[in-house]
Amino acid sequence: MTRVNRHTLASQVEEALRADIIGGVLPPGVRLRRSDLGGMYAVSATPLREAMQRLAAEGLIDINPHTGAAVTPISPEDLDDTYWVRGMLEVMAVQRSIERGDTAWAASVEDAYGVFRDATVAMQTDAAADRMVAQTRAHRAFHDSLTEACGSRWLSKTLKTINDHAERYRMLNVTSGMGDALDDHAALGAAAVSRHPHVVELLWSHRSAYLDALKKRLDGEESTTEVA
Repeated sequence: MTRVNRHTLASQVEEALRADIIGGVLPPGVRLRRSDLGGMYAVSATPLREAMQRLAAEGLIDINPHTGAAVTPISPEDLDDTYWVRGMLEVMAVQRSIERGDTAWAASVEDAYGVFRDATVAMQTDAAADRMVAQTRAHRAFHDSLTEACGSRWLSKTLKTINDHAERYRMLNVTSGMGDALDDHAALGAAAVSRHPHVVELLWSHRSAYLDALKKRLDGEESTTEVA
């Protein structure tokens, strides 16, 4: 039997918390009471505290010694900053992947796009919760495939962290029924595997269009909050 030690348990709680924060189960700004979370994840205070501290280091949780812990809020300013940094990092990582990637990388990009396309079509047919989750994962996997041959551990690690933050904003569109543009992603994948320099322009164009949609959605969320 595999023994689960305290460190492993803290890592499992960390991943569960991260998934629930990114997926909106724990929405932005919500207070995180350890007693509630301990019951939710069926863990004691020690691994929960370790997990929360790790996510605080990544900026997904705010810990205040006076008011306690909360999921980091979202804002238009943070949205702009997050997507600007993500865009800069993704461009660098894709360019490096194009330089270093082999035929296996190109095949991985094409396969990831195929899974993403099928998941998107399935969600358009039936927007059940499990299909939304599958489509979201497929979208993330496609973008990850574009950068996976960059050959830089630090670039990949930093990009993963900023992608986690960007995903919180993306969920605003997913839960509102706004889909992803398949043509944009198909063009990105094709430009990457063909090593076309146009891929950089496509990345920024794709980012700009999606950012505009997110801003409109975020404005709507804030208006609803104010009315309530």
